Amino acid sequence: MRCCFLASLSLFALPALAQSAPPPPTNVSTSNITNDSITLTWTKSSGATSYETRYNRNPGLFDDWIDVGDVARYTFTGLLPNTNYRARVRAKNAYGESGWVISLFNGSENSRTSPAPTRSSRDSRDNDDDDDDDDESPASTAIPSATPIRDTLNYLPAGIQVSNWVDGAQGQRVGAAGVGRADVIEQGLLDAVDVWGFVTPGVEVCFNQPGRVVFLDAAYAPRQLFDLPAYQRDGMTCTTIDSAGTVVLLRGAGKARRRNPARRKAQAARRRPPPNPASPTASC
Repeated sequence: MRCCFLASLSLFALPALAQSAPPPPTNVSTSNITNDSITLTWTKSSGATSYETRYNRNPGLFDDWIDVGDVARYTFTGLLPNTNYRARVRAKNAYGESGWVISLFNGSENSRTSPAPTRSSRDSRDNDDDDDDDDESPASTAIPSATPIRDTLNYLPAGIQVSNWVDGAQGQRVGAAGVGRADVIEQGLLDAVDVWGFVTPGVEVCFNQPGRVVFLDAAYAPRQLFDLPAYQRDGMTCTTIDSAGTVVLLRGAGKARRRNPARRKAQAARRRPPPNPASPTASC
């Protein structure tokens, strides 16, 4: 009897198993970067049963967390070429999630996809030789190759000008489908350009017709709409942006205003409201 009593005490004296979330994964990095995919790898955490990943186009908001299972790598696909991305991973189990860890590539948080592939003139010549082995004429292999467009802002159609950008910024003209906002289109869409990638403050966007300018800010999901101050330069309607998004020219009697750095800073501040805006302080 005493023996059984002591055995029971010894069982109760055993330490309880830890019931907590796992530690974060380690050695998080990106590799195998192509023009449209990035592979995220990590070392597994003790006690983790699965892992969650997410990514964003930098600058921009992160996508939702994706549960990828009990693995040590995940490949993000369908990405844009020549664009900076950031990726995160965290461990989880039945008791919760670990803190997230951001990936590193050559010591940087940014992992840049490669430019879109183009068909080289050598490939063209090889294919032509395979099709017709008897054709030895040099003229038959002198097929010009397409010039890769890496700086798309240099190749915008007539009517749109973007300047003061740095390497890594990209853009293209978009129509109603690219704007994607019925409330904006109904105001009289005249023209629009989407700018993404490495967008620095002070990028100037100009249209060759009058109108008023609004901005769909890509820092928000869904994109938020803001009015932009416009000014006239060389007969064009111009404005400046500080981040990625869609600049839209609408019908309307928007007053032409000269560039004003103080106004631009105030406008940029309005585009970044605090998460919990406080009520105005009453004046004395």
